[in-house]
Amino acid sequence: MRIVLTTALLGALVCGGCKKKAPETVEAKPPAPLAGSKIEPLTPPTLGGVTPMPGVEPTPAPAPGPAKPTPLTPLAPPKTVAKPAPGAPQRFYTVEKGDTLWKIAVRVYGDGQRYRDIQAANPGLVPNQMKIGQKLVLPPK
Repeated sequence: MRIVLTTALLGALVCGGCKKKAPETVEAKPPAPLAGSKIEPLTPPTLGGVTPMPGVEPTPAPAPGPAKPTPLTPLAPPKTVAKPAPGAPQRFYTVEKGDTLWKIAVRVYGDGQRYRDIQAANPGLVPNQMKIGQKLVLPPK
């Protein structure tokens, strides 16, 4: 504790005699034009004209032509849910613990992608809020 107080006291004594000088301010003046010179305003570059940089060869712009197709894969058309024939028995599935629409689709149809069909056949179904014992309508295979 003594060391801290001694150091603080010595620091105050040494800095107490220092005089701080205010920073000098210099007024910025615009340069005076040279005698006989005419100052022209800068013009913004145009989009059509390109000034090449020294030592760099310009590359020619590609000729306009038909647009190339993008390498995107097309989306598959949405599957339509087949309506059961009148008089055909409607199938149901009772939700069990741990079921998801994907697991149900794999169990019933053998294809997890058919979960969309199950969801379409049950309007208002919220997949992450299914309850155990809830009955779902299953579209035909």
